Amino acid sequence: NLLVINRDDEHTQALTVQFPASWQIQSAQVETLYADSLPQPPVSYTYQSMPVANNSLTLTLPRFSLTVIKASQGMPLPVELLDFSARFHNGRVQLDWIAGGEENLKDYSIERQHDGAFEVIGRVAATEAGHYRFTDSMPPAGMLYYRLRQNDFSGSYSYSPVVAVQVSQSGLDLLELNAGADHLSVSLYSPARQGLRFSVCDLAGRVYDLADAEVQAGSSQFEFGLNGLPAGIYFFQVRSSAGLQLTQRFWKP
Repeated sequence: NLLVINRDDEHTQALTVQFPASWQIQSAQVETLYADSLPQPPVSYTYQSMPVANNSLTLTLPRFSLTVIKASQGMPLPVELLDFSARFHNGRVQLDWIAGGEENLKDYSIERQHDGAFEVIGRVAATEAGHYRFTDSMPPAGMLYYRLRQNDFSGSYSYSPVVAVQVSQSGLDLLELNAGADHLSVSLYSPARQGLRFSVCDLAGRVYDLADAEVQAGSSQFEFGLNGLPAGIYFFQVRSSAGLQLTQRFWKP
């Protein structure tokens, strides 16, 4: 493994890694933590599997980042992951993915990262259908990261890209958000009756209160006026007595 740190908080850096010829490297897994300019989340995480040509790997390091490069010998698995998504709904995280080229694939290990390293939380056998779903029934609160370990019958494996989802402490789930020039339509799910405060925040950190409301258990719909706010990027926020519970970025035309 190779650990690379870019301490420059303003500029990206180009990096070329030349592996020894005797290693016969075919691919490399690149994991990166880097500072994000948006207020939430403050740190972003990316994972990608990159091909290696002539034992040489070239990539761009994001500004103020930490990157881990893991080299893999031999040919990568032929699995083609066409889609992979995560969604928090009714207190659970639902993972869906579509794959092709699974002739030699045995199963998928579902891995989750919360605080610390990735851990296996379940397995799904590979089928010819290629459409899969896994439900994380007891996700911890906070920003969660999920990935698939694709296990071959020969014992080889590879990792999927990482997907992220925010799980709120209160179990609140933002089902839908649509912004117009003068209004904001919101649909959310609450596991219990509770009082909530709705607001929007601009990129300068200014908070505009929209309303206070008491919601019942289940789904609720709201519509808020946005007259007087200029076009731009905003964050819709929902707060309960326990503090900030949901944040969703949106564009006001």
